[in-house]
Amino acid sequence: MQKIEEILKLAEETAAPLGFTIVDVRLSQEGKRRSLEVTICKRGGRLSLTDCEDLSRKLDKELDEHTPPLIDGAYVLNVQSPGLDRQLKTDREYEVFVGEQVEVQTKEKIPSLGAVFEGKLVSKKDGVLIINTPKPIVQASKSKKKAKDSSTEEALPENIQIEVSKVALVRLHPGEPEKTKETAL
Repeated sequence: MQKIEEILKLAEETAAPLGFTIVDVRLSQEGKRRSLEVTICKRGGRLSLTDCEDLSRKLDKELDEHTPPLIDGAYVLNVQSPGLDRQLKTDREYEVFVGEQVEVQTKEKIPSLGAVFEGKLVSKKDGVLIINTPKPIVQASKSKKKAKDSSTEEALPENIQIEVSKVALVRLHPGEPEKTKETAL
């Protein structure tokens, strides 16, 4: 466990000047093959393949030059993005993605929101998830009339606090793609 923390620290020090945040670091072994997976994100933007390659080269060099070695023997380094709809599982992931749009699925329906809704992640602390400006996600299987009726029943709250034990799933929820000038014309 201490090795992972040291690798995480080195990865953070290497990624920060490039404008990246480390989401997760995992060291795994499948048979004889060892793999170090580093998941990164870029605040306010999307990652490109070039971004992952740049960090991979720099981090690979830092790991090779580190004394004593943080990883014994051969391994494959894989730097990747978290994906557009990554499920949030760890406290670190919740911290990294504060302010991002998320989809929340609860074990029971919440008045005015239902069991599936989206909003901005505010925090996850002390067993409570806080979501700002939540709004229901209308399922495709519902009829338009039914969706209209449920959305006008109650006013939506500005913030919602949910006990984590009542949450089934939280994942990143990419918003509508922004229209560029070319597509707007």
